[in-house]
Amino acid sequence: MKIFYYYKISRPINIFLGSMSVLITATFFTQFPSVIKLIFAMLVVMLLNAAANCVNDICDIEIDKINRPNRPLPVGKLNISEVKIFAIILFVVGNVISFSLGIVSFIISMFIATPLMIVYATKLKQIAIWGNLLVSFILGLAFIFAGSAFGNYKVGIVPAVLTFLFSLIREIIKDMEDVKGDEQFNANTLPVKIGTDKTKSIVAFLMFVLIIVILIPYLIEIYGIYYLIVVVISVEIPVILMIGYLLINKKQKKYYHLARILKVEMFFGLLSIYLGKF
Repeated sequence: MKIFYYYKISRPINIFLGSMSVLITATFFTQFPSVIKLIFAMLVVMLLNAAANCVNDICDIEIDKINRPNRPLPVGKLNISEVKIFAIILFVVGNVISFSLGIVSFIISMFIATPLMIVYATKLKQIAIWGNLLVSFILGLAFIFAGSAFGNYKVGIVPAVLTFLFSLIREIIKDMEDVKGDEQFNANTLPVKIGTDKTKSIVAFLMFVLIIVILIPYLIEIYGIYYLIVVVISVEIPVILMIGYLLINKKQKKYYHLARILKVEMFFGLLSIYLGKF
């Protein structure tokens, strides 16, 4: 049973999306990377992602007793010491593996991603907008890391920008979802600082920006027609509907569902990027 809760605290869906970012980046190279290099790069992203999730849960244990009481730490299935050791092992193994992918990849992993993940969870997560910006940057960085591991970091720039926007929107919505617990513990998130109604307007604006930006790779011919078709059907239309929902809905409910829908949208965004090479 302990293994199950270690698995759960790692947040497997987030890890899966991270591994897909590496795989999709690999498909843009004329010469597909070796299987070993691909597996190592995926492992680094997965291990660091899991470690960061552990640190995040340790720092949020009191707030999660209100916002997410069924997570392994609040429910008592794992204790803080166990999760700390687990996180350290994940960070160490992930960075050791990254060393085999080249010096640039190692620098990104060891000296950029790892410190930023720790700073986010321990210092910036509960500071209005800055924590959202930092975690979104870290998630987009996975594409830059993968590109550098396979020989050209520039391949990862466009998907990194799109991932940054998706993640920023989702992180702010998650803060709206968690406002009750955050208010109780004086967390200085955007909804706590300016109110949920104003935050909804900001999220709607960011979604509008996403709708425009996500078309640019097709318009400047980075990605092909299949990218446009998939992104319009699976991303643009749902995001437009979410904008309407945010602006019309006056009740502070259902943010949980919006955050989950955006996670699915991120998957389809990755799929559209993959299809964009054809």
